[in-house]
Amino acid sequence: VIIIGEERSGKTTLRKRFLNDTKSINQPLFNINKEIKILKEEISTIGIDYSPLITKIKTKHLINDIFLNIWNFAGQDEYLDSHQFFISENSIFLLLFDLIKNPIKNEKSKKIITEWIYSIKLRIGKSSKIILIGTHLNEIKNKEESNEILNHLKINFERIKKEDENFPEIIYSINIDSINGINTDILLNYILNELLIPKKEPKLF
Repeated sequence: VIIIGEERSGKTTLRKRFLNDTKSINQPLFNINKEIKILKEEISTIGIDYSPLITKIKTKHLINDIFLNIWNFAGQDEYLDSHQFFISENSIFLLLFDLIKNPIKNEKSKKIITEWIYSIKLRIGKSSKIILIGTHLNEIKNKEESNEILNHLKINFERIKKEDENFPEIIYSINIDSINGINTDILLNYILNELLIPKKEPKLF
């Protein structure tokens, strides 16, 4: 899992929330991740930050071992070129943007989101898995407005996808607040159960 997006969009906070939230997801049988303090104001990441997430998820017939590598890419402009070398086709990309900045009206914010998608397109192409995530949801008073922002971006990228078949698909989109844990469990459940856990159950004899 690679967390990308503009600077101060909450990438570090989401990584920490994921490591803490594995304790309550789908009744994992055990978890070795230590409790991590989540701060309201995180220090900006320098370069790339990495954390392993290890847990077990129980499905109908199987106990699945989950070993997930979480990469947090710094959002500062000076690191963007070097990040390209770490993009691989086996990755799930979490593309974060700040709802407060409202990329519909903020051209700089919208440009960063679009540039990241095109970077993934050039390295991987249409087979890439991108989840579009609006952050700082708890600081938006009008929740309908936050949904409108997310839907507007998603529809815009779907339109580009129709015109360019090699343009990456946004496979999922959601608004979250990592500090307060709003919708982060839904997001992590989607990643673990829809993208990582095998869909075919073994035949029983």
